[in-house]
Amino acid sequence: MPLEEHRNQFIDYLSTTLSHLNASLYFDSNFEQAEAFPRKHVVGKLEIVYAPQGITADQAIIEHLKWCENPKICKVVTNDKHLTRECKDTGAKTMTISEFLTLIRPRTKTVERKPNQDSQREIERLTKAFEERLKNPPKGKRFIDEP
Repeated sequence: MPLEEHRNQFIDYLSTTLSHLNASLYFDSNFEQAEAFPRKHVVGKLEIVYAPQGITADQAIIEHLKWCENPKICKVVTNDKHLTRECKDTGAKTMTISEFLTLIRPRTKTVERKPNQDSQREIERLTKAFEERLKNPPKGKRFIDEP
């Protein structure tokens, strides 16, 4: 699958999953399509930002945080150690991608299973079947302890 299709599927997934949050998703721009200012569009509540010409998405994130009125309310999701350090220097919070995925994945309830307990009626039925089998084994079959 081409990169653009993967990107679009990811954007659709996040816009649905994060529909209750205002969030921005930053991408590096394609060199040919880069512009002097960041290109932006919105899918649901998710803002998609393509970094402007001459800077990376990481640099665009830091620039955004530096201009942000209150970067302490921002949370940046990244595994990049350098970006994490720079974000924290602005006062923003960070989390790893695995922490983020754990947070947004649907939680499944774990059902505590009780060990199988046969009812008294089932135990009596099975006992009767085994006793019957002992009295009248199938023809041609022998039990292990028989000579």
